[in-house]
Amino acid sequence: MIKHNEYKNYKQYFFLSQLFYMPFSILLPIYIFEITKSYTIAGIYASSLLFVAVFANYITKVSNRNWSATAKVLVAAFIVSSLLLLDHSLVSPVFAIFSFALIYTISSTPLNIQALSNFLEVIDRGSKDRIHFWLNREFYIYTGRLSSLVIILAFLLFFPEYSMYILYAFPIIALYSITYLKVSKRAEVKQVNVLHDIPNAIR
Repeated sequence: MIKHNEYKNYKQYFFLSQLFYMPFSILLPIYIFEITKSYTIAGIYASSLLFVAVFANYITKVSNRNWSATAKVLVAAFIVSSLLLLDHSLVSPVFAIFSFALIYTISSTPLNIQALSNFLEVIDRGSKDRIHFWLNREFYIYTGRLSSLVIILAFLLFFPEYSMYILYAFPIIALYSITYLKVSKRAEVKQVNVLHDIPNAIR
């Protein structure tokens, strides 16, 4: 059976990840175009994230041996990189957004893959409630997206002159990535000495 406390971590992850992802996917490309006035640079931004996401999938494969440490490094990189959006005195806004977006994509891709894999294992243990938990997942995902869109629209409608200041909220929202440490854990695989254990199994 599925423990309530265990699934609670996934509820937080589903909701908070979408609360972050919507402004990331909607606002940052707009900001890139607003700053540069260039469709070419905006296109390069979108294309680079696509290629980086493909590369990031490889991290999931090569990090099998020490995933716990890798996950912590990815989460830390995600949070620290979001601080680039706070101060543009050292780097240009475009460079800050590009750097943050690339690091976020590299970090979140393997973490999301592992989190989804773990979620599938969790609901498999409670096979009778599988539909219930999938519906719950969709509910928290779309609630996160809707909440984010409402906040963005309210900000753009009532405070359009301060819309760029939404960037300053990213480091705060990025703290959601801490939930990855709970939902992307991997079960420890014990190494088996085949030559030693087979005779014992036969006995």
